[in-house]
Amino acid sequence: MKNGSLKIFSLIIVLGLLLIPKTSNGAFSDPQMIITWKADSFIPHWYKGRAMPIRNSNIKTSLVMVDNGKIIDLSQYEIRWNGDNGIFEKGIGFVNFSFELDKLISQPQNLTATIVGYNGENIKKTITIPVLKPEIGLETNLNRILIEKGGKATLRALPFFFNINNESSINIKWTVNGKILTKESGEKLVELTVPKFRNERFAIDLLAENRYQELEIASETKYFNSNN
Repeated sequence: MKNGSLKIFSLIIVLGLLLIPKTSNGAFSDPQMIITWKADSFIPHWYKGRAMPIRNSNIKTSLVMVDNGKIIDLSQYEIRWNGDNGIFEKGIGFVNFSFELDKLISQPQNLTATIVGYNGENIKKTITIPVLKPEIGLETNLNRILIEKGGKATLRALPFFFNINNESSINIKWTVNGKILTKESGEKLVELTVPKFRNERFAIDLLAENRYQELEIASETKYFNSNN
């Protein structure tokens, strides 16, 4: 695991320790399981939010057990990972687990981790992983003055959450008022010559598709007029 990921997981664990409730005499309550997950879907390098999973995204999970304020070594315990349709995987010390999300949009994935035989009991924790759809954002410097006078405007496509490694795997199609500005290509930054519009509304449509997964599609439409 990369150093950055280790730091993130460590921070989550520390926060989890702070939130674990104590009994009235100051002792910690029952053992607590912490499950973290990470989706491998694409986000721009500048984006500070979380990469969200879509169908067929690869999900990496990690399990930590905290008991009496201490992180427990689980290397000798059998760990079972269960999904909605039964056991995914199991094994001794199996605290890290990866799987492909085979769910439709708006059908969240329930994931249960079980530690077998901890202090004579099977300890369980269930989390729910959402399933979203890919998104495409449209960024432009187009404004009222540019529309009124005519000129050059830049249009930039911003893909999110596709199952890709880089933006070159995305087909982009730009349309202005129903007229194709570019054929399907990898052009995420294009220049538009804006005619002079007077109280006339026009639309910019953007369609993005994963070159290798034709069902991964996102679209965005923005409307402009000289009164914006």
